[in-house]
Amino acid sequence: MAQSPDIYNLLTGVKVDDATITELDSATKESFINKDNAEFWRGPIFISKVLEAGRTYPHGLPIPELSAVNSQVVSNGASGSLQPTGTEVWLIESISNTGGTILMQLADGSAVSTIKSLAAGADYQPTAPLYITNSLYLALTASSDDCTVTVAYHKVSL
Repeated sequence: MAQSPDIYNLLTGVKVDDATITELDSATKESFINKDNAEFWRGPIFISKVLEAGRTYPHGLPIPELSAVNSQVVSNGASGSLQPTGTEVWLIESISNTGGTILMQLADGSAVSTIKSLAAGADYQPTAPLYITNSLYLALTASSDDCTVTVAYHKVSL
């Protein structure tokens, strides 16, 4: 039966801070699920727990000291964005707008999906969890007048 390589050899040189679930998946996808690989799978399970413990608050709660409010001015006809860095995941709690009308969309760099258009003086509280990441972020376009968009969010993963 084929033996899986050692997970620690596969991820040599990768700092915990830089490790991604994609790298862990890539390192394990060629392994077999059988009794002979029980020792191999202790490594990926341990590493996934290290990533979880080091990047999230227990039970998936927001990381208390990293919640924030971000305000930015988006000029009439211009665009702005709110985009976490690296592997961070943010949970949007509320969005408010002063100025003109702002179009809020989720974007991935090549396509967008409209959330809603927010008029001046309006607030938006998502009715379901609204998460943004580095690869799916909040895009903002001012369609009338300059807008000041204020977003309250919790970081839920680093």
